[in-house]
Amino acid sequence: MKIGIIDSAFQQAGVDTKTGLEHIARIGFDTVDIFTEAMTVSEDEIKLIENTCASHNLPIASLPVVSAGLIDFNDPVRAFHLERCKKFIDLCERFQADNLLLVLGEYIWQREVIPPEVQWEWAVENTRLLGNYAAEKGIEIALELEPFRLSLLNNLKEMTRFLDDCDH
Repeated sequence: MKIGIIDSAFQQAGVDTKTGLEHIARIGFDTVDIFTEAMTVSEDEIKLIENTCASHNLPIASLPVVSAGLIDFNDPVRAFHLERCKKFIDLCERFQADNLLLVLGEYIWQREVIPPEVQWEWAVENTRLLGNYAAEKGIEIALELEPFRLSLLNNLKEMTRFLDDCDH
């Protein structure tokens, strides 16, 4: 078994990326998840993460992405978030991470305005597309099980149904 931590645990405390990664390695964690924004992270920051993790033998296990826009009712918003998630997958490949941790978020407007079945189908469709893209790069997609009442994936029954519907 390997024990990992997300680097944002240190970012939230005001610790810079390099120092946070050094603390993670010093404490003895086996892996780290990198919380960043693939659309805007600079090349300098990417290199800093790569070099710091390499010098401390700290493999990057995952990159989490919260992408509620994958189920937005606007086609351009869904298209943007699909491309955004692909950039995360590209960054996973560069970091040699095992997976992208995809957080789909919650149903819009309390499931009252847009039928939940439609939002579900958007999530399934986009997750399939991301799964195909990730498979080409040897990256797995992990899905976040969230405890919130309106989350798409908020219990094992819904997670199982989603995985079955994705059929990937």
